[in-house]
Amino acid sequence: MLSGGGKCSINIEFGKKNNLTSKFKRKSVEVDLDKESHIKIEVKKARHPKCFRITIYNLETKNPVFIKNIQIKNGEYIPDLTKFEIDEALYKIKENGFIFYPKKRRIILTYYNISDLNAPIDFEWELFIIISILSFLFAYKLTDYLADFKTLKGNSVIDIVFLFIFFIFLFIPMSYINNNDISKSENRYLSTKKPLYTEENGINYNWGKEVSAWFDDRFNFRKDFITVYGLKNLINKNWRTKTVIKGKDGWIFYGTPNAIATYINKVMFTKSELEEITNYLKEIDSYCRKHGKHFYFVIPPDKPKIYGELYSSVIKQVNNNSKSRANQLVKYIKEHSQVKVIYLQDALLPNKDKGMLYYKHDTHWNMLGAYYGYLEIMKLISGDLKNLSIYQIKRYKTEEYLGDLNKQLPANLQFKKSAIYKIPDLYDKKAICNDEISSGIILLDNCKNITQEKNLVLYGDSFSIALAPYLAESFKESEFIRGSKPVPFGMNNADVVIFEVLERNLPSLSKDFKENE
Repeated sequence: MLSGGGKCSINIEFGKKNNLTSKFKRKSVEVDLDKESHIKIEVKKARHPKCFRITIYNLETKNPVFIKNIQIKNGEYIPDLTKFEIDEALYKIKENGFIFYPKKRRIILTYYNISDLNAPIDFEWELFIIISILSFLFAYKLTDYLADFKTLKGNSVIDIVFLFIFFIFLFIPMSYINNNDISKSENRYLSTKKPLYTEENGINYNWGKEVSAWFDDRFNFRKDFITVYGLKNLINKNWRTKTVIKGKDGWIFYGTPNAIATYINKVMFTKSELEEITNYLKEIDSYCRKHGKHFYFVIPPDKPKIYGELYSSVIKQVNNNSKSRANQLVKYIKEHSQVKVIYLQDALLPNKDKGMLYYKHDTHWNMLGAYYGYLEIMKLISGDLKNLSIYQIKRYKTEEYLGDLNKQLPANLQFKKSAIYKIPDLYDKKAICNDEISSGIILLDNCKNITQEKNLVLYGDSFSIALAPYLAESFKESEFIRGSKPVPFGMNNADVVIFEVLERNLPSLSKDFKENE
């Protein structure tokens, strides 16, 4: 049971070991604290966890928060609340519950050594069907051979042995199914299963493709097959894996179908998609204007849009970058709304001579690229808000980094040494990073710079991480929320709201978008 004041979000995570560095299942829900709520969060497939963490974040006010009767499997209460470790709040234990007095806009409860917590069993229907069909075929053919064994010629024994070995090999990939959500080696989310039928959506006609993608990501000895596949690519000058494309001069690029489509500028938004995305942004902008906030929509360019000369020569652009999907959307937004929007391609291209702006073996921009993006964003914001300080680089340092794309390659294709990058040395930054919590929220208080008066909230993807240290220097309080779209109750303390979406992710703002991975 949960109550308090305002709205918030709750995130629960399970870890395989007695720490959350090994978390393997999580789920989030939104809650209205003005109404006393009985919250039930079912986290499937969190088998045999050792610990779990509850994070309550986006708390609107400093009102007390009440949590009572925390239950686990089959309605069993947590027997001893003193075993919880509490962060970011003062608290009292009373009547089998907590009374919290938050220090910040979040509360973190962690419970260790929970050995009897098991999620409900989720029957693997897809796997059951696959095994049943193959078992039937194997049994049928083997029985047929054995029935005629005496009448067959001598080579029938060889046929039986071959058939037996063949079916054994078919079962090997199914002998173990990886149930993790994330592949650490490939740095990506694995494909998930969707039901064949739901009352809400009816029959899922893509069920076969989705099950195939799920199995492709999770079958036994997958890494070994990838290694063998990598050996084949070694002899191919212009190799390409499922997610990576080889470029020139040791550069590699993200190579999913949507990423390639974004680079070649062949697929444009339809009119209905432009209207849908613009109307969505107009709703956010309207809310912000009504409540005295400034809203900005920011689009960082994909790496190939800045380093197209180093992209694979096998893949050609259909249209030049001036006719890209991003430029099409920006033009439409400016013509049909008051939304402040900026596409950062023109800010980065003139600064390529200052140093590498993106990592050679990663899909992201580095701290230098993010800095020039930051300057352009602040130029836009400064047109509305005066007296905002803009961070200036005073000195540089170097770093070496082998990134996310390199991890997605088979071992025999991976680069062993990265390039050396010149990046800003943020030795003098005033903003203090309090903590980065597992729900994807970073809070930065500019404690040492009392001249800043405005607060910021930034909703974004992984590209927003490198922006955070710079933006925090220009605002009093900054909140960075990764992987979430703007919601009203998350903006309450903000004067400036930024929504950052990477260029290739723009289609995801349309409800009908489905990337064919």
